[in-house]
Amino acid sequence: VNANVLAAAVDVGDTITYRVPNVLPPANLCQDYFTVRAVVKAAGRKVQIDLDVNAPSGFSNSDFTAIATEFDDLIYRTDTLWFGSPTDINRDSRITILYTPEVNKFTKKGSTSYIGGFFWGGDLFTQADYRAAGLTCPQTNEQEIFYMLVPDPAGTINSNERSVAVVKQNTRGTIAHEFQHM
Repeated sequence: VNANVLAAAVDVGDTITYRVPNVLPPANLCQDYFTVRAVVKAAGRKVQIDLDVNAPSGFSNSDFTAIATEFDDLIYRTDTLWFGSPTDINRDSRITILYTPEVNKFTKKGSTSYIGGFFWGGDLFTQADYRAAGLTCPQTNEQEIFYMLVPDPAGTINSNERSVAVVKQNTRGTIAHEFQHM
């Protein structure tokens, strides 16, 4: 399944290809990206949570379910009350949250701070939208999506250890923050 296909019928266990923009300067977010495969780990009323197949062991299935429930019951309701309803470019009625080690790689080895996740507005435009503006952007996933840091307890990515507990705790704030940008 490609991310830019209407995703209303995806099921837990399905695999999807995504393009993760490279946010490190001097990257061109439309042209400089990483292609990843991800597995759908949870699907709520307003969220679909996917995990990059190259992610180290971390969250359990119950963790993904809890994150989906918290998004549906708290984050979505609160953010839309304050900031309005999001678009629905791919018509699946869901926000996708992609946990990928590509986000972990944006933090330099040994850094005391890190990028917990991000949203890129370019995903809210279709290829047709870009062409109509005289532009090209092969990176766009043509859907509402957040890119999130994965737990990495052994520090296999850039030698930066990220415990399940810390990533899970910081996930809720990162998602809520990025959702208001969306």
